[in-house]
Amino acid sequence: KEGIGYLKRSIELDPLRRGWALFYMGLAHFSVGQFDEAVELTHRALTYNPKTLVMSGILAAVYAYLGRDEEARDRLQNYLRGFYRRPDLNAIMSDWPFKDPKVADRLAEGLIKAGLPGQASDYCKVIEENKLKGEEIRILLFGRTINGWGTAAVKTVPWTIIYTKDGRVEYMRSEF
Repeated sequence: KEGIGYLKRSIELDPLRRGWALFYMGLAHFSVGQFDEAVELTHRALTYNPKTLVMSGILAAVYAYLGRDEEARDRLQNYLRGFYRRPDLNAIMSDWPFKDPKVADRLAEGLIKAGLPGQASDYCKVIEENKLKGEEIRILLFGRTINGWGTAAVKTVPWTIIYTKDGRVEYMRSEF
């Protein structure tokens, strides 16, 4: 709930990124179980970013909870188009690192209700004592560069993330 105020302020400061701020506000409402608000905000976000498939993942789960089964299935299929190969629940949930395990479970259950194969428990949950602390993260990341390959639409492309010693992050992705 606290983040919504910051997101509203971000729209004032940077109206060109309004779509993402609206999406994250919708995600915040999803996180506290306010599904109607999540739908409205995510739809508004999609008017600014209509090709952003990740937003359909949240809509699929929300529609499933609201009993809007056909829309849930359609949004799930749209969301899955953003993956190079069809992912399982574990792969999907690794992209959604919610702090509150109840919110992660809510998303998993919603995606299964929307038609993703498997059980809502089919993903790896990180227990509290295994989570990295701030200083551990700083030691592992700051002052380092990470390279990898990931999907962009229907092709695999290289990416680079540079973490400076002071914690700034630069992300680069090739579109060749």
